[in-house]
Order: sequence, then C-alpha cells, then structure tokens
Amino acid sequence: SRPFAEVTLQAIADRAGVTLQTVLRRCGSKERLFEAAAMTTADGIMASRTVPVGADTARVVETLVGSYEAMGDLGWRGLVQE
Repeated sequence: SRPFAEVTLQAIADRAGVTLQTVLRRCGSKERLFEAAAMTTADGIMASRTVPVGADTARVVETLVGSYEAMGDLGWRGLVQE
C-alpha cells in the first residue's frame, strides 16, 4: 500500500505481530523480504492463470483478463515504483 522506500521492517514486524529481530532473522533485509513476497505473489498469479488443457479460446481469454483485473492495483503500484 506504500512505496518501497516508505516501508520499514519495523512496520512489517508490527503488522505481522512479531519482533523486528524475527523479521531480520527470517529475511535478512527488506530487499530479500520483498523478493520472497514477489516470488510468492508470482506463484499465485501463475496459478490463477491456469486453464485446463484443451480449453477453448474464450475460456483462456476470460481467465487471463480475470487475472489482470485481480492484480490491477499490484500492477499499478509496480509501474509507479519504476
């Protein structure tokens, strides 16, 4: 919900209900935490785009557009960060 530069590990720890030390021990740095979160998010995005083998074109397009709609805010935040 905030630009990368404005996010602190302390804020992440507070929101997760853990200590800052726990976040540092598990992730090492803000960059590594974001990389791990990005990988998890990417896995979820790819899973949401899965269609059965042999699905018709309409089903494929519907699935892809639905995925884009669901991740619209995330995509926009990524573009703003660029």
